[in-house]
Amino acid sequence: MIPRISLRQALTDPALLGGVLDGQSWKPWRTLLIAAMGEDLTQDERPVFKKFTGRDREPGQRVEEFVGIKGRRAGGSYAGGKVVIPYLAGLCEHPSLVRGERGVLLCVAADQRQADVILDYADASFRASPVLSQLIEARTQRDLRLNQWY
Repeated sequence: MIPRISLRQALTDPALLGGVLDGQSWKPWRTLLIAAMGEDLTQDERPVFKKFTGRDREPGQRVEEFVGIKGRRAGGSYAGGKVVIPYLAGLCEHPSLVRGERGVLLCVAADQRQADVILDYADASFRASPVLSQLIEARTQRDLRLNQWY
């Protein structure tokens, strides 16, 4: 995976994902997701990162797996659906895919209802963005199909 733009930039650009995780209450999610993408944190973000991970520094490279041990209503489905899915599917290149091949981003949830909510969040982020909305090819009950970048 090769980012076309950093997650930090996408989260501040109103034409992309800007405004999705605004506000102080979303700072932990913003911080953890930016660090998970291998981006450097600011001095202001490092104490938040340490509080939730116990580590002094961010990994400095994209993590292969992100596990959040959290309670219900902690915002994980929202952060995943509104930020992670649109970022990985719409703002990153996937060079392992050959021309004409379509990638699949699988959302695993506790049940189908929760997976539907996450898909609705992702769909809403794509549609709210003037740039990402252009990628939508079709939406079904269980699928958001995107046009391919070339």
